[in-house]
Amino acid sequence: MEHLEVDKCYIKEIDVKEACEFCDSNHLLDYIESDIHLGLYIQNELIQVMTFKNIDDNFELTRMCTKLNMYIDSSKLLKYFEVNYKPKGIVVHVNRRYSDGVEYEKLGFKFKYNTEPNYFYIKGFDCDKNIPESSNILSVFDENMYANNYRKIYDCGDKVYSKKIIQI
Repeated sequence: MEHLEVDKCYIKEIDVKEACEFCDSNHLLDYIESDIHLGLYIQNELIQVMTFKNIDDNFELTRMCTKLNMYIDSSKLLKYFEVNYKPKGIVVHVNRRYSDGVEYEKLGFKFKYNTEPNYFYIKGFDCDKNIPESSNILSVFDENMYANNYRKIYDCGDKVYSKKIIQI
């Protein structure tokens, strides 16, 4: 795995298309809709992306993604975001199926809680559920999915971390 020095890198804001293409190629869970897209470059090559969603002056770090087979310290991108967007706080959901969250602890995030496992349906391809748990049609939906050879697959839930930002 190639390890790059971040002091040789530069940051710029990128458009949604570039962020989407990068995350789809380099992140297990692909791109997720976000408001802010930051890119870390070395010699005009995009090597890392961070995306954020704005939620009332608090932000959710929706993706932290590095080019495959590279290790890059993510603190430079995160610091750029903190200085330029001045969030009150940042929250991140870490899929427990893929990560233990240690990389976020190194960036100053504190563990808050684990979520309950979630689920998706599979039949040769992923089919996420988008129906609220409280909906009366969910049980009928589940029965119909099963009758049509879809199976419910549970994940491990998320670890939720947060970081409070103190502005000077």
